[in-house]
Amino acid sequence: ADSSSSVGTSSIIFRTNGAEKVRIKEDKVGIGTDNPATQLEIHGDSGGTIRLAKGGANRTTILAGDTLGKIEFRSYDASLNHTSFNGTYAQIETVAVDDLGGLPGENVRLDFKIADSDEPSSGKVITPLPALSIVQGGKVGIGLTLPSTKLQVNGTSTFINGDMSLGTT
Repeated sequence: ADSSSSVGTSSIIFRTNGAEKVRIKEDKVGIGTDNPATQLEIHGDSGGTIRLAKGGANRTTILAGDTLGKIEFRSYDASLNHTSFNGTYAQIETVAVDDLGGLPGENVRLDFKIADSDEPSSGKVITPLPALSIVQGGKVGIGLTLPSTKLQVNGTSTFINGDMSLGTT
């Protein structure tokens, strides 16, 4: 790692064969850029990619229900002491529907989860629940995680100022 600094700012720069690959500048990290504008900014010739993967050199069997990758979104009120009992909480999570390793099928699900609002003083951990799920193969469930048709809604639905057509075209 090389480091450099200039008036009022400092950076830590990681290079490979003399070419800059990563820069930490103030509270921002840039990969493929020397001037990150956000906490994490990734540039690449064919777009930036973040990969979340279960397993590694000593891969284990992936079973139904295992999380393959997850992104969490949280918001904390500074007065609430940042515990798992408070804050806005949402997730995007990929889950194995079946044990993986066999023939391809509808065995991976993408869940968009939102936690119900909870009173911090309740002592209950806020757990996000699936609000919308997309199953491999293009089936979408609202309010359920394993839709059996292209669009399946669990609960009452309301359409405001819009039309809905059912049937074939």
